[in-house]
Amino acid sequence: VLSGGYDGAVIWWDAATGKELRRLEGEAKYVHAVALHPAKTLAAVAADRNVLLWDTATGAVVKRWPAHEAAVTCARFAEGGAVLLTGGDDRTVAVWDASTGARLATLTRHDGGVRGVDLAPGGRWLATASADRTVKLWDVPGRSCVATFRKHGGPVLGVAFAPSGAKTLSLDRELGTLIWDVAKFRTGPAAAELVATPPDELPPAKE
Repeated sequence: VLSGGYDGAVIWWDAATGKELRRLEGEAKYVHAVALHPAKTLAAVAADRNVLLWDTATGAVVKRWPAHEAAVTCARFAEGGAVLLTGGDDRTVAVWDASTGARLATLTRHDGGVRGVDLAPGGRWLATASADRTVKLWDVPGRSCVATFRKHGGPVLGVAFAPSGAKTLSLDRELGTLIWDVAKFRTGPAAAELVATPPDELPPAKE
């Protein structure tokens, strides 16, 4: 288990015993997010406005680069760890080559800080959650927003695709979790928005 906090520390824990295994300190004033590589040998750390890649075996910072013009607020590995996604308080989303730190894409359409990001299987479709109370669906190769979903009653705190990529789940403190059917927005003309019903009105999820 990885944790990071406003004390600027990142801690790698043994989930079975609760024992601290390794600690990273002195690299940032604040750590807003951490993400563990699927191989569990590397962690991405949202350190102030930068991204650090931390070797969890040796404790060494193996790469660092400036990522956003304001605090980096979320991070997630995708595509088997080949891609790193970040979002920031600068209202942008960045897609990175996780091995080199090269920027692959920048997406800008939110009116508030980005709080969550996820990439659907296949790497084309990306979903974002924002403090502007919206969830957006993006065509990454086209660098375009194809749909904006408006239903949340407050800042959207996170977003994730279902394994099929046909649905996304998003979360806020007012309505809880909403499920969005995004499959129809991935073909044909772009749509303006989709309005979902609160979770207790939705049929049981099949994924």
